[in-house]
Amino acid sequence: MTAQLAREAAPPQLAPVLIADIHALGMLGVLRSLGRAGYETHGYSSQAEALGLYSRYNRRPVRAPEYDDPGFLDWLLRYLVENGIRALIPTEALLLALRHRIEEFRAWLPLLPPAPVVYRCLSKCDVLTSFAAAPDGAAVRRNLPPSVIYDAGRTPLAADLSVFDAPYWIKADAAHAHGATRGLVRRADSIEAALHAVSEAQRTHARVLVQGHARALQQAGVNLLVVEGNPVLESMMLSLHDNPHTGGTSGLRRSWWHQAMRDDALARVRHLGWQGIAMLEYKWDPASDAFEFIEINSRFWAALHLDLYAGADYPRRLIEHHFEGRSGPAARGATGLTSRWTLPTDWGHMLSKLRDARLSPLTRGQALLSFAALFLHPGVRDDLRFPGDSGLYFRQWRRFLADSLRRR
Repeated sequence: MTAQLAREAAPPQLAPVLIADIHALGMLGVLRSLGRAGYETHGYSSQAEALGLYSRYNRRPVRAPEYDDPGFLDWLLRYLVENGIRALIPTEALLLALRHRIEEFRAWLPLLPPAPVVYRCLSKCDVLTSFAAAPDGAAVRRNLPPSVIYDAGRTPLAADLSVFDAPYWIKADAAHAHGATRGLVRRADSIEAALHAVSEAQRTHARVLVQGHARALQQAGVNLLVVEGNPVLESMMLSLHDNPHTGGTSGLRRSWWHQAMRDDALARVRHLGWQGIAMLEYKWDPASDAFEFIEINSRFWAALHLDLYAGADYPRRLIEHHFEGRSGPAARGATGLTSRWTLPTDWGHMLSKLRDARLSPLTRGQALLSFAALFLHPGVRDDLRFPGDSGLYFRQWRRFLADSLRRR
């Protein structure tokens, strides 16, 4: 029996799976989930020092070409065929690279919706346009911060933003970029600065979004695995520390539950026609219990390790559905667990407070003490110090210290 036939005949739990961009924390979580479950994991990255290349759960580490390499798609197709890969777990960057040839790869991509749905969900502008087109009174038209979309040729005007609360957030998606330009997010503290940022973004992107500042301050997320409109696995996250502290990537988070926010998220996923995995980001005000939808991330998210600790194993459930064609019983992750992305994100949270002259000396001192105290807290887990693969945690510390010394 050839190696190819042997792989096809192997039980699904031993099947080869290719995981994209294992330098990203969320994709490292995917790699660990599937490696722990016994799959033959092939984790790839174009970055030579990607942490996932050193993971004990990466059975076949792979250096890949860059996405803007003209030969990347042919390399990918050849790798899938020659190695008998049974499933490919993508990132947003990979889906964008596949855009004009995605049907060639559909058989490897678990629960992939039709291509128009895939690329609509990769654009903040297209998602909000879809919500705005819903009938009056539809749930997806509620709980949204004020926003305006500038298509190519539309001149930004001060009158467009006069009813917004500052600061202003200017966003453009890689899905609408001219060429290989990536997405962007810019903050502007005045209307004049916002209009200038829009004009600059219009040079590189066909659609540009401006959103008013969310009135709620605390970041939250709803995570879903949806099959034919029904959630088969779900969990939620509440951010405790953002980097920077004024709003950004979560460095410390806790699993929790908010039924109204979850229902809002599910209505949006159903409206968009999405299936598979998704994380919907919100801002929540604990005082009033009000919340606002920010964006949908229709791929694996950075805080995935928290879900793995909480028993919500999204990668494994996704792959089992891909191989076996069944969803299994609906499940929900445990609440009350806390995980930390220490370096660089929670470290960045602390530094942003130490450097913020608007904060009192006491508050800045508390930020430093809190960062140190969390190492001793028995209830706080670290994303990188994952059971069976904790070596990556110490590797990251060595890199961080070496980089700090070089900068000095």
